[in-house]
Amino acid sequence: VSAASSTAPARPVPAASRIGLVGPAWTRGEMERPAGTQDMGTYKTLVYTPEQQERLGVDANGNPAAKTAEEVPVAAKASSPAPMPAAPAGRPGNPGRIGLAGPAWTRGEMERPAGTKDMGGWKALVYTPEQQERLGVDQDGKPVTKPVEEKPVKAGSKGPQPITAEYAAALLNSDKLLSDMCKKYFRKYDSNKDAFLESEEIVTLCQDLHSGLGIDLTDKDIEESMKPYSGGKEAGLKEEDFSSWFAQILQDTVKKSQVSNGKATEQPAELTELTVKSLNGGETTLNVEGSSAVAELAKRAAALLDLPVAKTKIACGGEVLDEMTSIASAKLDASSDLTAVVMNSIKVRRHVYQGRGGAPPYRGFHLVATDEVELEPGKKLGEQWTKMVPEDGYPGPSGYQVFPFAFQSTPSFKVPEKWEGGMNEVKVEQDIFPEDVFGVDGEVELAVLLPMRGMD
Repeated sequence: VSAASSTAPARPVPAASRIGLVGPAWTRGEMERPAGTQDMGTYKTLVYTPEQQERLGVDANGNPAAKTAEEVPVAAKASSPAPMPAAPAGRPGNPGRIGLAGPAWTRGEMERPAGTKDMGGWKALVYTPEQQERLGVDQDGKPVTKPVEEKPVKAGSKGPQPITAEYAAALLNSDKLLSDMCKKYFRKYDSNKDAFLESEEIVTLCQDLHSGLGIDLTDKDIEESMKPYSGGKEAGLKEEDFSSWFAQILQDTVKKSQVSNGKATEQPAELTELTVKSLNGGETTLNVEGSSAVAELAKRAAALLDLPVAKTKIACGGEVLDEMTSIASAKLDASSDLTAVVMNSIKVRRHVYQGRGGAPPYRGFHLVATDEVELEPGKKLGEQWTKMVPEDGYPGPSGYQVFPFAFQSTPSFKVPEKWEGGMNEVKVEQDIFPEDVFGVDGEVELAVLLPMRGMD
């Protein structure tokens, strides 16, 4: 999670805009830093000076100024980058709030960036040239429009999803990757949702998968491959038999691909030597293939360091790596600072604000307590909501009209005595995981707004 100052301005966005970045445009190096300040009572916020507003074509908060095309100077048009919406200053009843923190890769919607970019006082994760070419995105993960050659798809296919020999090998080297892929493809190609893949559905799956390897299996080949797993009784596969068949078909496909490419003699995979440390002072060195997933590295390191395998993750430079990323994609080598982290709990600094009535400046949400809560990773926030949202004595449903927000820690770790937004906060929803919102490095904090109860 990128670092952001408590003085960072908040800019509202439309309710339909769902973004995952924390911090205004200038904290990401996309816009000039504000040179002025404005006293907000309990804290000061950075604002753009009149000279900057005139030159950049923005208002004091960095929002594009409402000018006609004739009024905007040509120089300002050329120098001012396309504005990016920041997270809204969510308040009770604010329809523009969003419910997810972090970019698409933190929600499991795309691959994690493998590169970094020095932003001065902090580093941002960016997509490497190799990832940009492969995923069709720019360094920030935005889709890049490229002309795509259309290929015919057979009737009944749900769209080809090619798999390369390198990725097939990575699947075979990781039980978790293979298990997840089996579930994904079984459910995708089970078009009638009867928990059974008929021959026609499996033929379609094979045609889509093997298009990436350049190998075409005949219907007879596919039928023969299913017999050992279906018992020869039914023309298809049950879900419990599918994973074994899928693993075998991948192995056969990789071997045939090597033969067709003139690689009949299998060459030993190139190994990368990695050193993994534990927080209790332990250390181990492993040799792993570049195609292996980070999840496989975590399993092996946990076994050697005597750590619980199911809860062990790999962190590089303090950032927990995506389990699905390969060693090569993450660019891990002997110089990488790797740590095996046991994810027993995620500690989050919580600030409780109580709603008060009366005339300004007394009306609003005032800070009444700051403490620390521990959340369980891998478990949705809705299932541990009472840990995050304190009881306030209200006789109605628990957490009724309570508004929790996640926001970036300030360099001084200070928070305003009165909550007025402007912290680039995001509304915390119940259907996401704590590690996706708060991370594991303690740089994202929680503000809980308790409404005023009784008469005003």
